[in-house]
Amino acid sequence: MAKRKYVIIEMTKDRLAGRTEQERYGWNGTNANESNARHLGIYDTALASTKNGLIAIYTLRAVADYGGWGFGHRMILDDAQGYAWNGEPVEKMVFEIAVKSTPLTAEESKRLLKKKK
Repeated sequence: MAKRKYVIIEMTKDRLAGRTEQERYGWNGTNANESNARHLGIYDTALASTKNGLIAIYTLRAVADYGGWGFGHRMILDDAQGYAWNGEPVEKMVFEIAVKSTPLTAEESKRLLKKKK
């Protein structure tokens, strides 16, 4: 995966360490240790799957596993830490989480994940 790629979601300080959803995108900041892996990142409810080997950023038990941007367990296999970008497994990598309090730039606004109207 190319360096310097990023996505943005709207966030508040009080939501950072928890799990929340706005429209179709969610944030899992819990770092929960489940299914032999830590879970942290942005998930997309449109990327619900149980396909063997895809990465679950957030799991809603008995309902769905959601892929996205970050890390979690390898679905069905539950055998190792997995890393994902836009719902697709990627090689082990570092993810940077940054928070800013100023308005987004024009370029950053293009990377803001939000439901299409």
